[in-house]
Amino acid sequence: MSTLPAPGNSLTATNSLAAVRRKALALVAGLFSVAVLLGVFSPHRLLANAARPRPLADLRHEQEPSATTPPPTATPIPVGGHIDAKGACYVRLPDLPAAPGVYGGFGAYNPQSGVLTYAGGAEKRSDTLTLARHDLYAIRLDGSQKAWKTISYPNSLGYLRDPDTGCREMASVSLGNDKALSVFGKGGCDRGRFDGGVNKEGGDLQELLIGGSADVKGVRWAPNSGAKALIGDLEVNKGKLTRPFGVFDRQRDRVVFGQGTFDVDMDAETADTVYAARRTGGQWQLTELRPEGTVPSRRFGSCAAYVHDEDLGLDGVIVIGGQQGGLTDALTYDEVWWLDFSSRPDGVWKDISARFSNRAAFGPRREGACAYDPSTRNVYSWMGRSSKDIPGGAKHSSGVWRVRLVDLGGDGALTWERLAKDDQKGLRGRNLVPSVWDPEYKRLFVLGGRNDLEELADVWVIYPDVIGEACDALDPYAPFRIGPTLTPPPTRTPSPTATAPPASPTPADTATTPPTTTVTPSLTPASSATPMATASRTATPRPAGLLLPWLSATLLRN
Repeated sequence: MSTLPAPGNSLTATNSLAAVRRKALALVAGLFSVAVLLGVFSPHRLLANAARPRPLADLRHEQEPSATTPPPTATPIPVGGHIDAKGACYVRLPDLPAAPGVYGGFGAYNPQSGVLTYAGGAEKRSDTLTLARHDLYAIRLDGSQKAWKTISYPNSLGYLRDPDTGCREMASVSLGNDKALSVFGKGGCDRGRFDGGVNKEGGDLQELLIGGSADVKGVRWAPNSGAKALIGDLEVNKGKLTRPFGVFDRQRDRVVFGQGTFDVDMDAETADTVYAARRTGGQWQLTELRPEGTVPSRRFGSCAAYVHDEDLGLDGVIVIGGQQGGLTDALTYDEVWWLDFSSRPDGVWKDISARFSNRAAFGPRREGACAYDPSTRNVYSWMGRSSKDIPGGAKHSSGVWRVRLVDLGGDGALTWERLAKDDQKGLRGRNLVPSVWDPEYKRLFVLGGRNDLEELADVWVIYPDVIGEACDALDPYAPFRIGPTLTPPPTRTPSPTATAPPASPTPADTATTPPTTTVTPSLTPASSATPMATASRTATPRPAGLLLPWLSATLLRN
């Protein structure tokens, strides 16, 4: 026969168990509070992240929802570090001083002096709010500058300098060694000349002079620059043409530009027109070209390069990719077009897309950079929106491609060659970067850009065909370097977490003290260098202390 415990013994056991449970829960609550105070756990981040609204999916605007886009992480390669992409060498240069980053700006480079510049651009505050910028930055690639300089300029030159104004999404066109032209865009490129309304968002042509030094004496806006008058749709829309292609036709001493859009949300506002701009005095006279042949469909975000080769009989503009306007079912193009000037100055359009033997491997592209190297007869395409459905693909490219044009004048096949994968590791893919390259030392530049709603500030230089030990030993400042090269500092393993944005820009016209050491490029960050992480915007944190009493009370109640 079983024996039941006495009631008094049962009650005592129950009270003991309850006391133990209360003490255990109190201990958990105490440990939780200590964890919060030490920063090990942050409940306000948990709540902020849960409450943070996600942007609507819109591939054309690079606004994919956060559910499908991983959070940005720190770039693992520090300033001075190298990436061997097996077909090209990437070297990271000092970041632009625009925090958290900038995209859609005007880039230019003087290959005789080594001065690199960047002006204007944009910051995407939200899905519907975009702010233009007017800052002008410069750096001389001689190893003496640790950071870019901010170059001041008067209100009568360059871009409009009111708050949240400037110029964005223009075409960047080199006019030779020491001159470059910012071609239209919006946000105040005209300083109110054509759009004198409240917002003053008009577009214009602005010429930049790039001399031998990265200061106000060497980098300055040309006086009296701008279009003499607007014509056609440019006049109707006050010059606000964004994301056009643009090149310098050296044979005819003119800038050729076209396509682009006055409103990315409307296909009817996207252009198929091509213009020419010729200098008359300090300003530019605009004319509309009327090419023969089948005209490419309306598009924006195509990139282009001028090609002239007498031996091959080539004289024209190669135009790559682009995007259809409109809100729904808009296409990104994998097409390549040739605007042939060899028979008439207004040109003849020719669709050469079908001549590419591996057209599908290259895929659709837009808003990347392009350049032509006459010494090798190669056209280069790098960065931009691309396709993740191709081998090594990504929605935002960090790769490099090229095509040799020796057979362009005939009927032979053309072939894209991949030098670096679009999902190249070590830097974030991006679009809306200017086409800037060095014809003397055969290198391509990457300045800022955008990945979805994230602006980027990092700057890179890419050397095609430099690989292996040559990449490891590459010094991007060698052509213009001054001063000795000393022993590099010790290295460390990169941190997997994001770091703060770069320091504030160097004050205008203030010389930067030359570095006492020169960092030997390495895939491992130097201990003195902090990897730059492009900042992501987060909701304002809620004080963790508001959660602790509630959580402790809840635990004790159980």
